[in-house]
Amino acid sequence: TALTTAREFAENFDEHARKGSTLVFAGNIGTGKGHLAVAAAQQVMTQGHSAFFATAREIVLMLRARWDDPKAPSELEVLRMLTSMSLLVIDEIGVQFNTDAERDQLFGVIDGRYRDLMPTILTTNLNTTKLKEAIGERSYSRLREEGRWVRFDWEDFRALSRTERGE
Repeated sequence: TALTTAREFAENFDEHARKGSTLVFAGNIGTGKGHLAVAAAQQVMTQGHSAFFATAREIVLMLRARWDDPKAPSELEVLRMLTSMSLLVIDEIGVQFNTDAERDQLFGVIDGRYRDLMPTILTTNLNTTKLKEAIGERSYSRLREEGRWVRFDWEDFRALSRTERGE
């Protein structure tokens, strides 16, 4: 189901871009959520669209970079870049510190993409309740409108032995 969903999303990206679709790849560690999200992004790029991949923590650090380096892009410049990409993949939602400041910064990205109907893929190890806590109710509500939750509920691939992985 996860592969079929990602494939459909990438192959019909123009339609998803018109609707501002969101995919949330959620489940166990080591199940290929990031791998599948990057594969979808690569397919979207072959169609001439832009895509950007970053962890939630990296996005927060990008938005805060100007605080320590006056030559770094401003928070507004970073926000505009993140909201203008045809597809944004936000990996590892929930690994950041989950402070109110981080929630507000992620809300800026999610809300900007929501308002402009820009598709987003998120990956997380959190369930719906914990995801809502990590990103806040406002962000969660926006993701749900044109969003699809895709479960990755199988075993950690990296934990398998080489033989079990078919190597």
